[in-house]
Amino acid sequence: GAPIQLSFERTIVGLLNSASSDPADKQDGLDSAQVASLESQKKAGLIRPIDRGSCIVGALVNDVRIVLQAPRGNLETIAPRPLVISRVVELAHRKEYGSAFILSRQQRIDMNVLVDADPDGFRCNIASFIRQVDDPSHLCIFITFLKGPEASVNSICRAMVDVIDQFEDPAVITRYATTVITAIHRCQPTDFPSLLKRIQAIYKRSAAEGANAL
Repeated sequence: GAPIQLSFERTIVGLLNSASSDPADKQDGLDSAQVASLESQKKAGLIRPIDRGSCIVGALVNDVRIVLQAPRGNLETIAPRPLVISRVVELAHRKEYGSAFILSRQQRIDMNVLVDADPDGFRCNIASFIRQVDDPSHLCIFITFLKGPEASVNSICRAMVDVIDQFEDPAVITRYATTVITAIHRCQPTDFPSLLKRIQAIYKRSAAEGANAL
């Protein structure tokens, strides 16, 4: 698919320009389809209820948080999902996959955004993605929640297996054993003979490692 093009700065400006005391206020003058869309955004967490009369008073530099001021004068810092997604897309375009992954996980953003931001670029930089994320359990989470056409998911999983297999240090390959097993299992249809061979090879090295891989 085509890369996602979002501007972090324009997203901030859009939030500043669209600030409202209450999402319900925006329903005035909208037709039924627009109201339904607004309700859908609220359910998806794209619109967050705030105190009536609150306004955006600032945005933190190089951050996804904005500062709201309520009528009583108290300040609240929030991270609007459109701003978070915009930052994740920006980081993915810059191939800063480690930071993009951490932000997605912290803010509960669909990790598929890391791929969708630039599908071709991601596939060409899977080795960099693995090294930056670095945590086998985090890579397993990413693989588990991959979405999209079966062929696309399969190609990413197989590419991750190929990259890990090419690591020269046996200790590193062993460290990512669970990632490899998860990636092979995630491919559809699952290549069970290959999966079992991998597990058997791990058990031969260490029964503890084999149990951990399962």
